[in-house]
Amino acid sequence: MSITDLNPQYTDGMKAVKRCRDVFKGQSAIQKINGSGVTDYFPMHVPEDKERYARVIALSSFTNYTGHTVNKLVGAAFNEEPTTNLSDNSAMAYMIEDCDGGGGDLEQLATSAVLDNTIAGRLGLLVNFPVTNGKVHSKEDVKRLNLRASIHRYPAESIPNWGVVNGQLSYVVLLEDKRDMSQDMFSHQSTVGHRVYYIAEDGFCYQQFVEDGKEFLAEGGQMVLDYNGAGFAQIPMIIIGSVDNSASVDKPPISAMADVNISHYQISVLESENLAIHGQMTLGVTSDLSVAEWNTANPEGVKVGANSGYFLGSKGGFHTATAPESSALPAAKEAKVREMEALGASLIDKNATAKTATEAGINAKEQTSIMMNVVNNVSDAIEKCLEWAEMMTVAKPQGDFEYRINTEFYDSTISPDLFTAALGAVDRSMFDQNAQQQLLEQTFPTILFNENSVIAAEEAL
Repeated sequence: MSITDLNPQYTDGMKAVKRCRDVFKGQSAIQKINGSGVTDYFPMHVPEDKERYARVIALSSFTNYTGHTVNKLVGAAFNEEPTTNLSDNSAMAYMIEDCDGGGGDLEQLATSAVLDNTIAGRLGLLVNFPVTNGKVHSKEDVKRLNLRASIHRYPAESIPNWGVVNGQLSYVVLLEDKRDMSQDMFSHQSTVGHRVYYIAEDGFCYQQFVEDGKEFLAEGGQMVLDYNGAGFAQIPMIIIGSVDNSASVDKPPISAMADVNISHYQISVLESENLAIHGQMTLGVTSDLSVAEWNTANPEGVKVGANSGYFLGSKGGFHTATAPESSALPAAKEAKVREMEALGASLIDKNATAKTATEAGINAKEQTSIMMNVVNNVSDAIEKCLEWAEMMTVAKPQGDFEYRINTEFYDSTISPDLFTAALGAVDRSMFDQNAQQQLLEQTFPTILFNENSVIAAEEAL
């Protein structure tokens, strides 16, 4: 086995993840020309015509219904602050303001995790502590050296391989960029390496960074220790999914909606080309003049709309023609919009999915939606990471942390279909700005979308 091997689930799953990420990013990703001279989302014409292809792609636009829906659902999840008891735990209270060691607060981490889980259906949270070689430091040393546990997010693409034994990770390989500043502090050159966490034969967790091209040697790792210098018996990483928090690859929640959004775009490309070809007037000319006589009589040819007359001969004539208006393509586009609205509604419909066995803190009889699963899985993962962080930070961990993200995405008296239909109406600019605000306030009085949280999450991605 090589450090560069890929888990078969990773190979298959990342195809769907890439598609969903591209749709979420929008037009720049959807229309990006690949090495074959085409985009991944609109096939080349047959027979091949590169000039025509480039023209129709440039004329077309991608309307990102999926991205708008995701942003608003994530914003709705953070309409209310997460429920937490961290402020009562002095050892972990710092996590509220700085959970990643770089000044990122816990709500930013939670927001980006919910966003990532909604788009890709998979991400990892890893708890790390500065290497101290097993030395137990005083409180003064901890404060002076800033020795704190931190939580780091790894997107699905950065987790290429893993193994599971008895339901627990036995190893996980993480892709990391290592910046090379040996020659120039201003350099942005970096090499991709592999950080490996694994359970060794002694039953404890070890980790090591393997530079690209180097060989992994199990005996070269550093043991992951708690505050007291004892080894961890499990890898302090949890892989979050849209269904549950097992290591298996879950389907991205927005996968079906992204597919329909791409189909809507393809119809838009065809509509744009049809309009460019048939939407302008075509002029037809008949004349009894020969070609040579016509050219002599009309040395500048015929220009549509020119302010001059043309000599057509005694039997000449002309007519104009435009393509008849067709409703087929607009109707097909609107059908795709309706389909996306239905799929958006299914994300928050409590009848659309069965409850998973691994959800915590929810009554077993309570129905859940896909987005509730997404949010609750993130909450569960953060609570577990806080427990690991406390074990690394204090001699006598207390545990029993609470961090729950809001799962009421809309007023329960309003149907999911009405919720997403109204969002779709706003996104399609069917109302002016004042009317949009009025619509949201009247239809969803309990929802105030937290745009700052969404922007922070997008930047984190």
